[in-house]
Amino acid sequence: MATWTRKRTFDPDLEDWVVLRDGLMVGRVYLDDLQLNAPGIEMWEWSVITMPARSGLASSLEEGLEKVRELATDDWGHEPHGWPDDR
Repeated sequence: MATWTRKRTFDPDLEDWVVLRDGLMVGRVYLDDLQLNAPGIEMWEWSVITMPARSGLASSLEEGLEKVRELATDDWGHEPHGWPDDR
């Protein structure tokens, strides 16, 4: 069974996460504050970087994470790089 984790990207002030499966980066989910939303409604962008790559929008972080877990394949993925160990 796969182990799923998430790790905040470079800016600790942003709601921006990479999604890891067994330590390999397979996707990303972030709060998309550029979408034209009704006041108080958040929109989250999700993307899968395994093949075939896919992306879309979700109404919550949890929904975006679930889409990445659902659609990530075993084709590709890579080790995360450049993040400090304490994030």
